Amino acid sequence: MSVRQKRKCEELDCEKTGRGSTGRCAAHGGVIQCEELGCDKSAAGSKSRCVAHGGGKQCEEPFCEKSARGSTSRCVGHGGGKRCEVLECVNSAVGSTGHCKSHGGGKRCEEQGCVKSASGSTSRCTAHGGGKRCEEPECDKIARGSASRCTAHGGGKRVKHPGCEATVLTVAVVAAATPDLPGTVVGASTKKQVLESTSI
Repeated sequence: MSVRQKRKCEELDCEKTGRGSTGRCAAHGGVIQCEELGCDKSAAGSKSRCVAHGGGKQCEEPFCEKSARGSTSRCVGHGGGKRCEVLECVNSAVGSTGHCKSHGGGKRCEEQGCVKSASGSTSRCTAHGGGKRCEEPECDKIARGSASRCTAHGGGKRVKHPGCEATVLTVAVVAAATPDLPGTVVGASTKKQVLESTSI
């Protein structure tokens, strides 16, 4: 019985396997590209988007539009994908490691003596210049969330209350003190200002 030989990528000096009818590997455009503007990743499954932009198998959690990870049927936020190997840790394992970022998984900052995780596609942590920076001219702060700006320039998650443009800072909930603003989240250091601003 003859064994079918894998076709190599047509790109010069590339040893990876060609995909589909293109004759090229995924890295050299051998698959359908994500249709999201500016994204060069491969589309997943029968959709025309990559996993990061909603392609592939969807999370089974009601109303969740993110992609399920690995062999699981849920996204990372709902418990899917590979988890950290540290006992009682429920965070996701990062990359090819068996640990989450807090327990040493993923790429580390290249700054000498630093043990923090490298941020985004950079090789440094946010404290040492890594991660996505604010697009505001002359601002070198970290861009927050899916925005391209820091919290001071409109980036990050915002408080969901009519007329309020404050940024959600931490996971400290003051619902007990602000019954008219259920789910409002603020940092402990800003609790006083929030209470004053809401006239509680």
